[in-house]
Amino acid sequence: MARVAAAAALRPSQLASAGERRRRGGARGLLLLALGASAAAAAAAVAARWVGSEGFAAPSQRIARASRTAAAAAAEEPTSGAATAAGADVGLRRREATWAAAAAVAAGIAPLAPPAARAEDIPPGPPSAMKRVVISIGSEERLATELKFWLGGCEMKKLSEFTGADGLRSTVVGFGDDPKGFGIEFKLDPNILNRERPSLLNYNVMQPYVDALNFVQVSAKGKMMDVFARAQNNGGNALIGDATHIDIESPRGVQVRFVTREDVQPSVELVSLNVEVPAFDAVTKFYKRSFGMQELEYPAEDPSIQKLSVLLGNVGENTPNLLLCPTPDGRLKERDRDAFESMVVVAKDPSSTVAAAQKAVELNAKEDLEREDQLKIKLSSLPKEKRGNLDDVLAARRAATLAKPAVLAEGALPAINDGVGNIVVVASASDF
Repeated sequence: MARVAAAAALRPSQLASAGERRRRGGARGLLLLALGASAAAAAAAVAARWVGSEGFAAPSQRIARASRTAAAAAAEEPTSGAATAAGADVGLRRREATWAAAAAVAAGIAPLAPPAARAEDIPPGPPSAMKRVVISIGSEERLATELKFWLGGCEMKKLSEFTGADGLRSTVVGFGDDPKGFGIEFKLDPNILNRERPSLLNYNVMQPYVDALNFVQVSAKGKMMDVFARAQNNGGNALIGDATHIDIESPRGVQVRFVTREDVQPSVELVSLNVEVPAFDAVTKFYKRSFGMQELEYPAEDPSIQKLSVLLGNVGENTPNLLLCPTPDGRLKERDRDAFESMVVVAKDPSSTVAAAQKAVELNAKEDLEREDQLKIKLSSLPKEKRGNLDDVLAARRAATLAKPAVLAEGALPAINDGVGNIVVVASASDF
């Protein structure tokens, strides 16, 4: 367990800096001008689909949360009246959707389609089971406040407590009594108190930045009003909900979605990640190819999620599923500043999982080059006056967030970057 904790703390130095993320935002405006009439029409079609179905607009709870945080944390943040923000919302969604759709076209990526519409035949990698989501915490006081929410508000139990090889103490909470079952691991690391504060608001589109860790979904018995009261009394912050579900934010900022289940014991059902749109399809493939995940049907009766999201899981494994949600490029908080450190998966044969990941990395690089070649062909077929500057278009594509998966560390506890900076640590059953 200590060895797993040491590897799970890895944060890749290759992550994009804040400046690089800002430059990506400036490149989007160029795309619409350079793509020409044909690509712009395709972009508009994709944008219309998104805007008409909630599209790229951030969930209302995230807007409210970001507004509260911005007001409390930075007095210099510009503010505007609620009426102005409400009136501008539709226009902002349309503009943001158009930019992101254009980025997808320029990236040479086919517009995202619902799972049923994609007929990909992707050989799955060796099966694995998600066992940990690792969250960093800066002080003993903050850890105590966080644990109060998870133990009292979520009614979890403390599964284990240990000091890793890195000298950092971890506390794992979860449902049931099995210390090797799925759990949320809180790693006490005072160094994170020195990190810069993540960006809160994207002024280009006046929308909040969102976390890479979207939410953790938990099944709950009883009425949602009781869940609401219990969570609020233990330090949680209710965001939005109804009689069937409620979203509540922990003191550390981790969003938990409680869903009414009368016929099952409480458990963590899924973990949701936000993934940038230009990289979304490649990241989805990477999880399938590396960790043996299969595409599952999201239950129609469950709470609504971001359109075109993909639910992945390992059938037969007693582990939460993984929900990937497409998010406009440039809208995620800096991953080297947020609370989410890594995921830990247990594989029957870690070496086979690493080999599958290496192959997936190579396939991703090959497919990325093919998409760029396809883009060059598409642009060269346009009339010269509509083609724009080819170099500028290609530069804009390369400035977008494209998936760059990598095996960061091998050996007993390999660490893998999923392509957009989310770290997955692979452990064997004996090492876990």
